[in-house]
Amino acid sequence: MDSASQLISNYRHFQLLRAALEIGLFEWLLEHGPASHADIANAMRLHKQRSHSFLVELATLNWLKFDGTRYTPSMQACQLIGAMTPATQAGKALLGMGNPYSGWNRMSELLLTLDTDNCASAGPASEAWPLPLDGTGCDPVQAGNAPGRFYA
Repeated sequence: MDSASQLISNYRHFQLLRAALEIGLFEWLLEHGPASHADIANAMRLHKQRSHSFLVELATLNWLKFDGTRYTPSMQACQLIGAMTPATQAGKALLGMGNPYSGWNRMSELLLTLDTDNCASAGPASEAWPLPLDGTGCDPVQAGNAPGRFYA
């Protein structure tokens, strides 16, 4: 696989995992036990056809185990959930990536227009790097939410 294809594949895989985390799929399965596609879709109010493909993809990526009729979180998913507290580095990074003000989602803007003088919580210019990519940083309201101001 060439590097462009690998990049696209990795992005797709991340979006699948992110969606599973955002809708609480793993937690729901841990709470309710093994469940069929229909049970999951009905209980979580998911689109039937899209959720089937979604669950199959998550199983293919080893985030879910599928026994032929029911899904459960894989060991990999359980380990991730255990690391997903806001206090952990993994939790901060993964949860922050979903934040629309995260440095990950605004990287080009931050690189092109960084102005820490207009944001007290960013600290002096010498402390501006590395950028807080976990969704923390200057509040958009505090920073005036204007171009040229740093908010992650």
